[in-house]
Amino acid sequence: MTTMVNRKTLDCISKEFIRTEDFEKLKYSLGGIMYTPAHNSKISDFLIRKKYPHLRSLAICLEDAIADGSEKEAMLNLQKNFDELSDAVDAGIISAEKLPYIFVRVKYHKQMEQVYSLIKKPELLTGFIFPKFDIHNAQIFLKSLSDINQSADNIIYAMPILESTVVSDIRNRIFVLSEIKTMLKKKKKYILNIRIGGND
Repeated sequence: MTTMVNRKTLDCISKEFIRTEDFEKLKYSLGGIMYTPAHNSKISDFLIRKKYPHLRSLAICLEDAIADGSEKEAMLNLQKNFDELSDAVDAGIISAEKLPYIFVRVKYHKQMEQVYSLIKKPELLTGFIFPKFDIHNAQIFLKSLSDINQSADNIIYAMPILESTVVSDIRNRIFVLSEIKTMLKKKKKYILNIRIGGND
């Protein structure tokens, strides 16, 4: 079978990636998101070397990729990688505009402020990913997001993931999704995408 690819698509694929701050463009520019554990010590290295030249978005995971009891080490390693990226930008080794969008997948809402306070160049952080987002944790996640944005120079976005049994339970799904929609609409300017998870 032959697949036809038009010239416009080829131009888009081959064009060098440059970050955008335009919300309407940004939410459609993420591409496939690469996930990596926060324990990965080589995050800054492969980003600076552009090991994956077409990578548009990276998620650094502090949730299910991190073993119980190792959160402190993961946070320290995350800080180290962001410090190395900041130093590379300051030294002119790489332009911040050419780095992929970087998200941190947190385990719980308090990690958001902890992560944000560790990053000396916050503009390198695009936002947070909220796992198992549902009516029980939505308000506290969104409150923490708003609090960070009150003091941030750049907008810090969020991408909630709908993946819990609260959402998947067919008996209450319409009500739950309606409630989630209402809560997210109030913070619409911070919500890039709503993602669907299938593992849980």
